[in-house]
Amino acid sequence: MDFIAFKETLIILVETFSFMRVFNLIILGILFFADSNAQSNRKISTTIFAQGNLTLHDYTIGNNPWAIGMGFQTEIRTKSRFSPMLEITGDAYLADDKVLRVDPDGNETNVDNDVPGMVNIFGGAAYRTSDMAFVALTAGPSLINGKIFFGIKPAFGFYFDEKHRWTGKLSYIHVFDRTKLNKQDFVSLSAAIGVRLF
Repeated sequence: MDFIAFKETLIILVETFSFMRVFNLIILGILFFADSNAQSNRKISTTIFAQGNLTLHDYTIGNNPWAIGMGFQTEIRTKSRFSPMLEITGDAYLADDKVLRVDPDGNETNVDNDVPGMVNIFGGAAYRTSDMAFVALTAGPSLINGKIFFGIKPAFGFYFDEKHRWTGKLSYIHVFDRTKLNKQDFVSLSAAIGVRLF
């Protein structure tokens, strides 16, 4: 293994460690907050999700065509059909076609070529369309390669049972201006299944 390959491998390991560290801190914060709330009046509901993402549009779609991840959705239950929600997700993009891409000006774009992982911290609201379905719109910061971008996430969710313990969700994720030179967006479709913790 030559020095450059070793250096690139080391950079990927450090980025993955940083991604996981941020994600774990966020999860611990949610669990701490949820535990303290669970001992009170239980107006907050938290669901853990496993999800898969399919990239629909990106400057380097071959380097990150799909991802797997997990996330938490915390919702404040209200008497109306609207309820505020916070959603934190983390995804790892495991596929990579190893093709070097260059910017329109001919420069290599090592930072923009790959999306090793993405953390989204989105807040917004859900609207219950019926007892068994809801739509949601969230927005907020999306962290990719140590940079912060703005993203939105409209979603359609449904419950598998009347107690709302199991949830399915289809989402459209749009991260704006991911590549700095040509200002192209990152767009993906997400399918998730989750179980309510409390």
